[in-house]
Amino acid sequence: MPTGQYGIRHNQNLWDRDKLRELLISRRRISGTTGCWEYTGAPGGNGRSFVSVSGDKVLVYRLSLWVFSGLEEIRDPDWKMHVLHRCDNPICFRPDHLFVGTHKDNMADSKQKGRAFWGARTRCSRGHEYTEENTLRFLYHGYECRMCRECNRIRDKIRDLKYAKLRDQRRIRMVIQGIPFHKIMELEGLSCPTKQVGY
Repeated sequence: MPTGQYGIRHNQNLWDRDKLRELLISRRRISGTTGCWEYTGAPGGNGRSFVSVSGDKVLVYRLSLWVFSGLEEIRDPDWKMHVLHRCDNPICFRPDHLFVGTHKDNMADSKQKGRAFWGARTRCSRGHEYTEENTLRFLYHGYECRMCRECNRIRDKIRDLKYAKLRDQRRIRMVIQGIPFHKIMELEGLSCPTKQVGY
């Protein structure tokens, strides 16, 4: 059977809208302050909850859009859209608190709500501060990214040292094989001042 995002099997016989509506309603707690429908079943990873539909693991808020709003596209395996929360409560599955958007919409929404972890960081993983002088900005697949210039210099230096070590090991092997040093330098396209001495 074909599977889609989150392993949902797209078989008409497995999905009964009325039974799933009863299941979701029986496992909801209505928040007094926000009016969120909070899922009371077992929590999943990252604060998001899953429900089993005939053995298939489905995100509760995605299932809610299908059950209560009739959004049929959720069951399409090629559907790449995200379900976002207006209330910013990951266990909420109230349909009017949910809306559909692209990945870019999801990232912009999280940044607007102050949840953008990587965008909010002021230092790189090695502790260098992201200043204008120390930040390299670039586009990657249409997304603006940043990189620490100091870390980039360190990576370049490590790469150069590894290459130099390999180059030196190659030279040592050639010397052991009896190849004169000036021939080694010529093979590498370098001039050798010791060539005249006969070294």
